[in-house]
Amino acid sequence: MESKKKVIPIFVDIKPSELHVMDFNGRFEVKELQRFRRALKEAKYTVGLTFDSSNGFAEEGVKNESLYEVALGYMDEAFKKMKMVNGKHDSSLLDMDSQETLT
Repeated sequence: MESKKKVIPIFVDIKPSELHVMDFNGRFEVKELQRFRRALKEAKYTVGLTFDSSNGFAEEGVKNESLYEVALGYMDEAFKKMKMVNGKHDSSLLDMDSQETLT
């Protein structure tokens, strides 16, 4: 991504391969649409979380939880598995609020 920030895409009721940018009939500048297409293309090929709400997230072994709670759980696991740098989490992967709760 242009900003070089780390992101975890979350796809709900859509497969990443099905994503595309629609024609917005001139509501956005061509440059903006090109930038969005690049970001979307990159997100399609980035490992992320995919959920199917029609089965209550059963494929993930999760029931009766909101998507927010499920995503937080996965992110917590990802942070635990992060590479440690000098005994601390790599700060380039965290925002300031997250650093406060993880250190």
